[in-house]
Amino acid sequence: MVCKEEEIIMSRQLKQLILMVIVLVVLVAVYFGVTKYQESKKDDKEENSSEVTVIDGDSDSIESFTYTYDGNTYSYEKEDDTWYYADDHSLEVTQYMIKNMLANLAPFKTENVIENVEDLSQFGLDAPSRTVKWVMNGEEYEITFGDFNTIAEVYYVYVNGDSSKVYTTESSTYTLFNKDIYALTNLEKPEEEDEEVTEAETDTETDVDAAVE
Repeated sequence: MVCKEEEIIMSRQLKQLILMVIVLVVLVAVYFGVTKYQESKKDDKEENSSEVTVIDGDSDSIESFTYTYDGNTYSYEKEDDTWYYADDHSLEVTQYMIKNMLANLAPFKTENVIENVEDLSQFGLDAPSRTVKWVMNGEEYEITFGDFNTIAEVYYVYVNGDSSKVYTTESSTYTLFNKDIYALTNLEKPEEEDEEVTEAETDTETDVDAAVE
């Protein structure tokens, strides 16, 4: 009887072991299958990507830049890895904001290229909304911005003065330059006079004088 029971127990243990091995094999197969599928999708995405590098380089290599905003032109230059306002090095410049502004300039990539452009007005580039110029590794570069496409949420641009080709770029490439000197330095913005308050005070003084008379 004892031998019979031991045989039954061993038989059950053997079945459990075989089942565990089968489960393990299935799990390993699923793991490698999923891994292979993900690698295949990644390769397909890279192969099908239409992204084009228009300007190659590293934004950390930018030495100086100039841009227009709200009718004014602002210039910054780098010395010993520190950014300064070009016209006044005594001002403290917020370094990380400058780095964020320049990140999309080098490398400058796009997924849309429109060639043989003849009518710049279709893209708002006949009257540019902004120009950004910079020097990188001793070479000068320039991006000219036109209209904003509200559907695709991109700006139309041309590069280095070549208006025969129009590219698109994400909106942040433009909006990150919506900063005046007060946003990037420790220069205090002058207090704006409140015309309404001044006029009200004048009217009050007039009324008081009239009452006295």
